[in-house]
Amino acid sequence: IGDAPALDDRTIGTLQIAKRQVIADAIEIVGIASELVGGFSYFKRSPLEQAQRDVRAGLFHPFTPEKTLIHAGRMALGVDVAE
Repeated sequence: IGDAPALDDRTIGTLQIAKRQVIADAIEIVGIASELVGGFSYFKRSPLEQAQRDVRAGLFHPFTPEKTLIHAGRMALGVDVAE
């Protein structure tokens, strides 16, 4: 299996950018599915209702999409990410 990658700022930044893209894609997919299903997708018994809340929550944990890009930009420029 090999060694686990170091959990440094660069690795965390890479993971956050990947997470940002996955969340954006998931929001789009759940949105399309909700449009296809219609109003039923908002009922508690619909799995899409939970999916809508889950993918939206991904926007704020642990960073917002904007903060993710700021972090990645600082990393790329060699600026201290702790600022």
